[in-house]
Amino acid sequence: ISGSKGTGLIDTNFICKGDSLLLVANFSSTHAIDSLVWDYGNNLRVNRLDNHFHQFKQSGVFNLNFEVFNNLGCLDIINFDTLVVSGPDIDFLASDTLVCLNNEVNFKNLAKGNTLSYEWKTEDKIYFNIDITHQYKQVGFKEVELIAMDKFGCKDSLTKNNYIEEA
Repeated sequence: ISGSKGTGLIDTNFICKGDSLLLVANFSSTHAIDSLVWDYGNNLRVNRLDNHFHQFKQSGVFNLNFEVFNNLGCLDIINFDTLVVSGPDIDFLASDTLVCLNNEVNFKNLAKGNTLSYEWKTEDKIYFNIDITHQYKQVGFKEVELIAMDKFGCKDSLTKNNYIEEA
């Protein structure tokens, strides 16, 4: 825009999935600003004039920018540094969900991410393997939890309540 200048500021170039990031638009213009459109780099665009927090719910590499429109209809695009959002995408399956007492259940880890470590929690044991085999020793409905952490320390967890029925 003629007579305008600006920079986009973020306080870090790396966050974990689900975290919020403060986005700051520093700009000046000799003409009145009509709108400021934020482009989060994930096909989401928002028209707002204020600095604000935005939550990134997906992992990826994002090229952020904002577009300044003045009262003459002129446009200026201000780019931020690239933002990396990391974090595992987590899921798992059991070989069977209705199991006879003292039979084993195999749990298959379906988590995806950067160099993951794992922690499984059952009612009576904690495991640190990718996939596990567990034997329940009491009748009833059981919950299972999988926690995954990537090489950057970003975590996600999934708990399936009443997932296994031990009969």
